[in-house]
Amino acid sequence: MLFRLYLLIAVAFIAFFFYLFSLNPQTVSINLSATVLKQFPLIPFLFIVLIAGLLLSYLLSLPKNGKKFVENLRLSKQRKIDEEAEKQLSTAKKFILLDKWESAEPLLKKCISLRPESVEAYIILLDYYVKINEQDKVFDIIDNLPSSIDKHLGILIPKARILMAKSSYERAADVLKMIREHEKDVDTNLLLRNMYIQSSQWEKASELHERIVKDLKKGERAKEELISARINYELARIMIEEGKHEDALKKFTELTKKQGEFAPPYMNLGKLHWEMGNRELAVQTWKKGYTKTNNLIFIFMLEELYLKEEDPQEIINIYTDLTNEQPDNAYLKLFFGKLYLRLEMREEARLWLKRAEESDIDTPYIPRLLGETLFRDREYREAAVKFKEALGHERRILIPFVCTSCSGQSNEWKGTCPNCSEWDTLKVALT
Repeated sequence: MLFRLYLLIAVAFIAFFFYLFSLNPQTVSINLSATVLKQFPLIPFLFIVLIAGLLLSYLLSLPKNGKKFVENLRLSKQRKIDEEAEKQLSTAKKFILLDKWESAEPLLKKCISLRPESVEAYIILLDYYVKINEQDKVFDIIDNLPSSIDKHLGILIPKARILMAKSSYERAADVLKMIREHEKDVDTNLLLRNMYIQSSQWEKASELHERIVKDLKKGERAKEELISARINYELARIMIEEGKHEDALKKFTELTKKQGEFAPPYMNLGKLHWEMGNRELAVQTWKKGYTKTNNLIFIFMLEELYLKEEDPQEIINIYTDLTNEQPDNAYLKLFFGKLYLRLEMREEARLWLKRAEESDIDTPYIPRLLGETLFRDREYREAAVKFKEALGHERRILIPFVCTSCSGQSNEWKGTCPNCSEWDTLKVALT
């Protein structure tokens, strides 16, 4: 069809030529030089000039057209590659929906080999390797990302998350700073601040936290109180390590005034007063800490200190005052009884443990401790009954602490949970 069209055009052109030639038989004189004059038929001459012009135009456009032709070939080839890469990615996603990650993995790798800038394929593959805990493969991908996507926001976010999870805090900080260049928002600063907290870089965390709080709306700042308290608490601890006791004292005191509902500042402020020789002030601080937070760690702290100094009457007096102030507090009765048992004052121990038992609190430690009291009084049958009630618990007086965040247990109270690192979450485990 195309050949016929070209043939028709050629015939029309020739017919038009002869038509014009028949109507215009004139000649035109052309001086080829100063002495040479030639005569040419007008119409053939014009047609030759036209054809020559068209031919010259075609020759001049050959390089450009040739380059365009080659580019079109390249684009056509790349289009086919992209289509194949997209096909591999699409199939991989279907396998993932069916939870067939093993089948999806080679398809994702094939997609990346065909289209190295496929951000989505990299993200999915990284998530898979994180899921199966293939740390070497995760870092192999991160370390060998193509430069074209190394700073792509879609890659930077999971990259930062993975580096933080693997405790590569310096690299994570660099990545988060790059993210901040893309998106200058509070969320990015929050991620960076949390990374500083996770890596115990408290001064950097404090500096960034101040900027975050300024950027937040007034109603949103209350949610940051816990973070603020923890950062200032850790800064105060650093001051103690550096021997700046007066600065630490000031910082802990400010914390108890501004964030008085948290136990760690009271605990460390009391310790600092005690170490600096202000024994009475330390006791007052721990008593206030208990009143403000209702955390029994303050009573245990006082108990240990007074027993260590062989002054049990002081802690007995404290328990007596507290039980008078809070007559319905069954836990105080329980631990008052436990104290008397430690002091081998078994009659008093039995009295307070029975009072705790009458309060109907659901804890196996009451029959456990009562059983221990009866056992030491050689009332073995009655002790056996109580031990049976507390079946499943070891025969020990020590009561562990449990984290309200991760439920992990610890035999020692700390400001942060040793299992999940959450702050001020360890409470007495009574169940």
